[in-house]
Amino acid sequence: MRCSICGRESSGEFCEYHQLAYRKLKETYVKWKEATGISWIEYLSEVVKNPFTGEWSKEVAKKLLEEDRDETE
Repeated sequence: MRCSICGRESSGEFCEYHQLAYRKLKETYVKWKEATGISWIEYLSEVVKNPFTGEWSKEVAKKLLEEDRDETE
């Protein structure tokens, strides 16, 4: 398989780099949600706008927003 973002070899939808970014996004969202009550989609939008967010995380967030995926469950 190939990563749906960068085309690198992968064992799933994302390569190891984008999969790690995805896991970190989900972990961090739990903390943000507890602190602010923000929705997953709002969180992803904030991640994309944040100048301190890493490139792989931004790419994953953009991909999830494009697909309008609610991965919070």
